[in-house]
Amino acid sequence: MLDEEGGPVNAEEMLTPEGFEAAQREFLEQKRRIWPARAFYLFDSGHPCDRFKVWRWTMSEAQLPHDHVLESIFGEGHLHQPDVEAKLKSLGFDIVGEAMRSRQWKLPNGAIISGRIDGWVRGHKGVKYTPPRLLEIKSSSPHIFDTVNRIEDIRNAREHYIRGYFDQGQLGAILEETEEGVFVFKNKITGMLKIIPFSLDYAYAEGLVQRIDRLHEMVKSRVDPPPIAFDPGICGRCGFLHLCYPPRDAGQGVVLIEDSQ
Repeated sequence: MLDEEGGPVNAEEMLTPEGFEAAQREFLEQKRRIWPARAFYLFDSGHPCDRFKVWRWTMSEAQLPHDHVLESIFGEGHLHQPDVEAKLKSLGFDIVGEAMRSRQWKLPNGAIISGRIDGWVRGHKGVKYTPPRLLEIKSSSPHIFDTVNRIEDIRNAREHYIRGYFDQGQLGAILEETEEGVFVFKNKITGMLKIIPFSLDYAYAEGLVQRIDRLHEMVKSRVDPPPIAFDPGICGRCGFLHLCYPPRDAGQGVVLIEDSQ
C-alpha cells in the first residue's frame, strides 16, 4: 500500500493516523467499480435524473468513480442485512431471504429491469400472511430512523435516496405481482428495528415502468435527456458532474469560469 505521496506504507506507519488512513483509502478505492449499464436496476429506479440514467448506458466511460467514503458506506449496507433477517426470525417471523437471487424482467419494448428483492415475510409464529409480504431491508442513521415512521414519510422524505426506497418498493411489488410489502429499517447505532408496511399503488408503479420504457427509447436513439435543476444532494457526488454543469444546452453566451488557484 502507498501513502498519500505515493510511497510505501510500512508497519510502523500503519500505526499512525496518517499511514492508517492512507492504507484504508487505497483499499477502498481499489474496490470501486464502474460498469456500463446493461439493464435498468431495481435499486436505483427512483433516481430523479434522467440524464444520469441514460448516460450510465451511453457515456459510462466518462463517469468518475465515487469517493472512498461512499464505497465504505455501500459496504456497510451489506453487513446489516443478515443481522436484520436473524432478528426478524428471532421475533417469530417466517422469512425467506432472497439477497443472493437476482432476477430480470423484460418489458414489451425490450427494456430489461434487473435486481433482487430482499425476501418475503410469509408469516408470524405459525400464522400465514396472505399474500406474503415483499421484504425490503434498509439500514439508516439515527436521524433517518427517527423521521420515517409511515410509508408517507418515505415517499415524501427530504432526501432523494430515501424517496427512492419508495420507488424501489413499488416497482418491486408490481414486477413480483404482489400488493403488499414491508420495509424494515435498522438503526445503525442502536441496532433497533422498525417495520413500515406498504401497499402497491398501481398507478404510481405503472408510471415507474413507463419511465423505464421512455429511458430505454432514449438509450436506443442516443438521445441526451435535459439536466435537472442543480441539487447538491443529487448532483454533488454524481460521477458525471464534470460534464453536466453548466448544462451542455445552456444556450449561447454561457461561459464556464474556473478558479485558477
